[in-house]
Amino acid sequence: MPYKLIKVEGGWKVGLSDGSRMSNGRYYLSNKPLTKKMAQMQMQKVGKKEETHVMPDGTIMSGKKHKKNSKVVKSGY
Repeated sequence: MPYKLIKVEGGWKVGLSDGSRMSNGRYYLSNKPLTKKMAQMQMQKVGKKEETHVMPDGTIMSGKKHKKNSKVVKSGY
């Protein structure tokens, strides 16, 4: 899912780029406003967690890279 930083009162939050609710019914990943740097870090981490990898045998794995020879496939949500 593509995410973006959203300016709110007191700081920044990370939400979906289209402004809709996430699957858990919330608009933002965090309850409290974050500093811009912390919100950028949160957006990077959630992006990495949603990446998928294709293993040499064709198996699709999600999360962090599992082997050196796996290929990253960007999710197209």
